[in-house]
Amino acid sequence: MLGAILLLGGIANAKPADVASFPYMKHLVPEGGGEHALGRAILDSELFSDTHDDFSNMRIVDDSETEVPFLVRPRTASVTSTRDKVIPTRVESLRELADNKIEIEIVLERKPEVSQSIRLTSRLRNFEKLVTVHGSIDGSNWKELASNVPIVDYSRFIDFENTEISFPPALYQRLRLSISDVTLDRELPVKQKVREALHGKTQREFIETSFRREDFRIDQIRLMGKTTTETGQQSIVTKHPVSKFEVSQDGSLTIIEFAAQREPVVGVHLNTATRNFSRPVLLEGIEADQGSYSRIIRGTLSRISVGDVARDSRTLRLPRPTRCSKWRMTIDNKDNPVLDISGITLEEQSYEAVFLNAPAASYRSFYGGSEVQKPRYDVATILNAVGRNPATEFKPGEQQDNPAFKRSRIRLHIGGKAVLTIAILIMVLALGWGVAVASKKVDQT
Repeated sequence: MLGAILLLGGIANAKPADVASFPYMKHLVPEGGGEHALGRAILDSELFSDTHDDFSNMRIVDDSETEVPFLVRPRTASVTSTRDKVIPTRVESLRELADNKIEIEIVLERKPEVSQSIRLTSRLRNFEKLVTVHGSIDGSNWKELASNVPIVDYSRFIDFENTEISFPPALYQRLRLSISDVTLDRELPVKQKVREALHGKTQREFIETSFRREDFRIDQIRLMGKTTTETGQQSIVTKHPVSKFEVSQDGSLTIIEFAAQREPVVGVHLNTATRNFSRPVLLEGIEADQGSYSRIIRGTLSRISVGDVARDSRTLRLPRPTRCSKWRMTIDNKDNPVLDISGITLEEQSYEAVFLNAPAASYRSFYGGSEVQKPRYDVATILNAVGRNPATEFKPGEQQDNPAFKRSRIRLHIGGKAVLTIAILIMVLALGWGVAVASKKVDQT
């Protein structure tokens, strides 16, 4: 069903690729994992460096020179919850063995499942038993899973019991339990003093103790396994240290500046050996189409280590993934000593390009065009319909120049403050020219 939906989606969007507007390209190299209906390529720093925030200047093309619809989305990992699960069984047989033991064989009511423990329930109190467990798939070949594991109840002294026998998780259809000391003679608390007499004279006196035969009754046998359920998704965040950064002082301010490749940053971590500080911080960045820094976020970085108290808050969390070519962090030391700064570590949201994967096809990514219209794909609707399915992994290769790139298509991409600056310059030049012309006419008169 998934393959059919994706095949129809691919045919509907198939069109010859026009890659002349993109100066760079990368081969998407498959990394194994089988052929799946979906393909997935993790974006790297070079792709981030030369693409717009909405990835409008990026394309994926297959080996037939056909444009392949794709969706760039944050990478996530499943959040799972594991809990105990009772596996239905029935008692197949029970045998009395020598040495005061019994053997119980249980069989799963359905197909074999992975189990990892057996829990026994008994109304008996104050006991100690040893249990050995064997497991088998076919009922002929048996493997010892646990040997002489104690199960106990110490209700006489404390509210404590442990009647679970654990063993390595494995697939079994049948299990045998051998339980020791199943019958005991338990001393009763009632005692009586006996006197024997002859002709009115006491011959002997003794204490008579009564015993009761007690069998270890098992009320329930539960075979236990584990079940895992997905409870949600969490973002995949990667970390990498900044290789080059500059630190300067401006009065009480420490200024840290460094360049980046426009990776989607979600956190900035300050590496310092200094302890016991709390400083206000301003983080700024130069985003697309901007020539000056703009404020990203204000916050506080701190590190406290006094006695048993240890708190570390040296990471500034951003409200959203932010892509900047340059960053500046300003730390206000006030009247405190400057921090000993050894580095900066960026925390980045990982992104992936997901597309419809054809068997045995090869793919390239073209990117970096300055003025390219954003493609309108319906692949997002298709992916939402099929949910998260296994995908063939692709790794972007080395960056290469696109031989089909036409330099005549280069256009100066101007916007924001640059437009205003050029407009002011033109007005100043025009005004200057007008003044010069007027002055010349005055001189001539």
